[in-house]
Amino acid sequence: MGVLGSVAARVAGGATVEFRPSSSSMLPLIRSRQPVVVAPVDGVPRPGASGRTR
Repeated sequence: MGVLGSVAARVAGGATVEFRPSSSSMLPLIRSRQPVVVAPVDGVPRPGASGRTR
């Protein structure tokens, strides 16, 4: 299992996971090797509800 598969499995199991993806496909939102935190969501997320605070 690759890194993303491992992260997905841990999140599916209920864990919040921090990792550093190495790719530029998400520029300019996420830079390569920038820390990213992913967490499970309860229920169905609403469109536009990113969870970010300003």
